[in-house]
Amino acid sequence: VGPNLEQTTDVGSYAANPWGFYDMHGNVREWCGDWMGNYPTGSLTDPAGSASGSYRVLRGGSWSAGGRNLRSAGRTNYTPGSHNDRLGFRLSLRQTPVEQPKVPTPGEPWTVPTASIEMLWCEPGAFMMGSPESEEGRGLDARGKKKWDETRHQVTLTKGFFLGKYEVTQAQWKKVMETSPSAFQGDERPVEKVSWTEAGSFCWNLTLMERKAGRLADGLGLRPANRSPVGVCL
Repeated sequence: VGPNLEQTTDVGSYAANPWGFYDMHGNVREWCGDWMGNYPTGSLTDPAGSASGSYRVLRGGSWSAGGRNLRSAGRTNYTPGSHNDRLGFRLSLRQTPVEQPKVPTPGEPWTVPTASIEMLWCEPGAFMMGSPESEEGRGLDARGKKKWDETRHQVTLTKGFFLGKYEVTQAQWKKVMETSPSAFQGDERPVEKVSWTEAGSFCWNLTLMERKAGRLADGLGLRPANRSPVGVCL
């Protein structure tokens, strides 16, 4: 069993059980995650215990306990706020259900709360990308020389996505990045003089802010949109 020193002692002083866990019977009673409830009598798979209650279960017995309270099957209970020199605990690590953030709802407009950025839902579907051969200026650069390939082709999107209703404003930028680099100052004007890398940093920082606030699932992330009807934002 181990020494009875009329007080706690260093962990490991009470012998290990066959599975290698020390102090299972002695030193301190151990708080359990369970609420005190009716003891089950039938077979169980992954038992979860009572969903609520007034008392938490303790097991293991303490340095002051007699043999009757040191049995593996023995248990007692205290109110969760109780504390004395006979109560302790050990850790466990397990998978537990995690409430998912309230992610944007497909099919409905969504506003990114941190920066008040309005986004609209773009339905999945098919469309023609490119330009007809008869379109004036087709495929030409600013000097009128042939440069771009605008051959028409069908694009099919199997998943919908959110796209910003407006460009990112200087006020929205400052909510995330604190200062605006723009040459033409005005909170409601679009932010400019930003590189692609800086735009990406803005998106990443905003994504982390929304995740930390529990409003955006880990699998979703904001990014700079392509300048076309198929620009992906989420």
